Amino acid sequence: MAQDDVDTYHQDGSWYNRNSGESRNVSGPFRTKEEAIEAGRRYGGHRRPEHHEHHGHKPDEE
Repeated sequence: MAQDDVDTYHQDGSWYNRNSGESRNVSGPFRTKEEAIEAGRRYGGHRRPEHHEHHGHKPDEE
């Protein structure tokens, strides 16, 4: 994954977004995955990143 990509992941009952390779959230928490994905796409839209969904764990735990 590229550094400019956005990761959407689930943690402690909520959904979050962060830049790939970083630990700080850029948006969230969200109640649903769909809300988080939409926000992640809006956040990354001006940079044209890839958007990655991670189910049930943080991206760096894969």
